[in-house]
Amino acid sequence: IESLIRLETEYKEPLKYVLEFNFHFANLADFYRKPIYHGKLKDFSIFDDFTGKTIKIEMSKDTHIFSYPIDTVSQSEKGVDITNQGLTVGFLTDFKESLEIKVLLKIEG
Repeated sequence: IESLIRLETEYKEPLKYVLEFNFHFANLADFYRKPIYHGKLKDFSIFDDFTGKTIKIEMSKDTHIFSYPIDTVSQSEKGVDITNQGLTVGFLTDFKESLEIKVLLKIEG
């Protein structure tokens, strides 16, 4: 899937833009069960060992990439249960007045 994001504003001060993806995994690796800053990069990939597929996201410019687990809290007879519902991956960039980013999402394997 390929997409072009184009923004324009009359606002003159610096702004931030975050592109967010939310994924569900049957078995999210322990490594991703905490917030992680991956660095300022153009691409991100994650392997899903349940399906044997890799999700790849490529940006046309460097962005600050971070991920954090999506957890829900519920009450049960044991007390409080925390259940992982997925993973959020965010791509943060600064811009002023206009922004253009090409995004490519691929699933391989």
